[in-house]
Amino acid sequence: MRRVSIARVLLGAVQLVRPTWVARDGADDELTIGAIRLLGARDMTQGVITLLRPSRRVIRLGAAVDTIHALSMVGLAAVDRPRRVTALTSVAYAAGCAVAGFKAA
Repeated sequence: MRRVSIARVLLGAVQLVRPTWVARDGADDELTIGAIRLLGARDMTQGVITLLRPSRRVIRLGAAVDTIHALSMVGLAAVDRPRRVTALTSVAYAAGCAVAGFKAA
């Protein structure tokens, strides 16, 4: 879980500093950029908390948040064609983090 948490902090930093690197299919409007930055802040926060307090409860809660994130992005991909590729990329990332978290917990 330590490696996942470190990767999450690093990706969160990229999302905050260079959100257009994460956006796909030209979905780089203000709303998308703002959402990517918000998710970057969440990723960094979750990664730091998990590094500092790697308890089963913290890891399980993080995995639950990742699951909710993945499901919300599935919904976005279903209804918003311009953001579909970005949303599906986010689904894959969040689902991978959720699986890693539930396995670790």
